[in-house]
Amino acid sequence: MTNEEVISILESTGYPVSYGVPADEEALPRIVVYESASSDLRADQTIYQRIRSYTAELWTAGKQPAQQRALEDALLAAGLVPTSMEMPLSDEKLIRTDYEFSTLLD
Repeated sequence: MTNEEVISILESTGYPVSYGVPADEEALPRIVVYESASSDLRADQTIYQRIRSYTAELWTAGKQPAQQRALEDALLAAGLVPTSMEMPLSDEKLIRTDYEFSTLLD
């Protein structure tokens, strides 16, 4: 799965999506996605399968279960099973929920 395909899946939520840094820091909810790691399947000096891990940050104004569910549903519908961690940002009155998932590169 390419970066473009990952972004397309996230855009299916209807929320603004940007890669690496927020395109519009005022827009809420918003999603910022980036490649966070690679963990290729290797043996005998050969890469048999390229694996990329991504983090999708969902930024919301306070706790928004429906918005979190929309992102989770989009990932699950694409066969991506995320783990998540929620971080309240009290000084900004925002909540950032990080969804981590892995994909196989073709």
